Amino acid sequence: AAIDVIGSSPEAWAQFQSTVTAFDVRHRDVPDALLVAQAIAIDAELVTCDKRLATYPGVTVRVLSTDPA
Repeated sequence: AAIDVIGSSPEAWAQFQSTVTAFDVRHRDVPDALLVAQAIAIDAELVTCDKRLATYPGVTVRVLSTDPA
């Protein structure tokens, strides 16, 4: 599988500003909001162990299990 490296687009920055304002994002949640905004802007699914990312509306998140097998 290939990994594409993408830059931030004007759409992603607009989405980020909207997300930060709508959810009063502060401090440690700023990087999460930036990831969410980028994913929304490019219609991508986020794959993570961080359940909090799934709380942002408009983004598709696949939460991986954090339980040891």
